[in-house]
Amino acid sequence: MRRIHGTNIYSGFAPTFAEDRQGWNSEHTSFEEIISGLRPNVVIDVGVWKGASTIYLADLMKRHGLPGAVIGVD
Repeated sequence: MRRIHGTNIYSGFAPTFAEDRQGWNSEHTSFEEIISGLRPNVVIDVGVWKGASTIYLADLMKRHGLPGAVIGVD
């Protein structure tokens, strides 16, 4: 973000809506097994709807010390 915009574009951002994470099997145990077993650098989450699984996948990568990225495609 800083390389492209030269600044943090979210600095001072205050959300106006309540958080509404939803998903279907967003925290399924298979995600933990896959992340811990494969230790990927990039995860692509297709069909993110409200982002619950995308956020969970990113949390798992962080928890397992993986400096990768999660790409959400909807």
